[in-house]
Amino acid sequence: MFGEKLTILRKQRGYSLRYLAEKLNLSHTAINKFEKNILKPDSKTLIQICQFFDVKPAYFYYKPLANIEIKDIKYRKKSALSKKNLEIIEYKTREKIEKFFELKSFFPENRFFNIDISDITYEINNLDEIENLSIEIRKKLNLGEESIPNLLEVLEENGFFILFIENFKGFDGKQGFANDIPFIVLSENKSGDRQRFNLAHELGHILIKNNENLDSEKVANMFAGCLLIPANSLLKELGEKRQSISLHELGELKKKYRVSMQSIIMRAFQLKIISERKKEELFKCFSMNKWRQNEPIQIEIEHTDKFKRLVCEAVVEGYISESKGAEYLNITTSDFIKEYLKGLNYEVHN
Repeated sequence: MFGEKLTILRKQRGYSLRYLAEKLNLSHTAINKFEKNILKPDSKTLIQICQFFDVKPAYFYYKPLANIEIKDIKYRKKSALSKKNLEIIEYKTREKIEKFFELKSFFPENRFFNIDISDITYEINNLDEIENLSIEIRKKLNLGEESIPNLLEVLEENGFFILFIENFKGFDGKQGFANDIPFIVLSENKSGDRQRFNLAHELGHILIKNNENLDSEKVANMFAGCLLIPANSLLKELGEKRQSISLHELGELKKKYRVSMQSIIMRAFQLKIISERKKEELFKCFSMNKWRQNEPIQIEIEHTDKFKRLVCEAVVEGYISESKGAEYLNITTSDFIKEYLKGLNYEVHN
């Protein structure tokens, strides 16, 4: 148990055996034996390792209560994503999922709502079907025909597990199923409009089963645009035919739909509001102004504190102790009480 957890911590941070040995002032051989469970660290060395990784000793001996089956994982990555970073992403994803499912196991079974994924999963044969498909999914998620204030919140309310990991070059996101619950992993440090598009893109991979003749990335991209910028809404905003669209209009629409101006341009083209020539002219303008990666208007990132809220709920309802809650959030029990439970009048659970 200790060896496996030490290996995970080391690989999560991208450290080699020799680098970790140097930082801990230990031999390379000793670290190797720790990881293979051939040798156990003494109390002094254990404390040193815990301080270095900022974890409690209990971390090394914690085994998830829940049995997690993770399957159907699909990545959206670029060639720049190294094998080492891919391994780190895998370790971080599994650890977060294990914690989440263990926490859920302490709650009554009827506490959580999980949408029937099969009810919102579709098969398509061509790209023309995506427009209507996105309308159907909006109906089943009760999203109406206007912009979505917070897509992250909507998906969490419907039972999706959304988690974030730090930014790795070449990684945008991935999705899969953990015990048949859909999850989406996104990279942090993205702009708000990029984050929302990535989230909708990964959702598209989960909900759309396309045949082999279609490019799954094109399908997911088109679905994201259709979901985030509904056709009827954009037609009302821009009209059915336009010679061009001003930068001011694009900026205001970006604020409304919380997507990039370039996504709005693409949707306007898809809906035949503007011509292909005008679309290319607008994109060229963005390139000349160096706005392709950094547009003039910034959109706030959507955040989630669902895990923290569930930890607090589990504690105040008596499902877990304060010390267990603190362990989930990797803080001391006193800090947990001070930060999350201060002023509450309820029975303390030991």
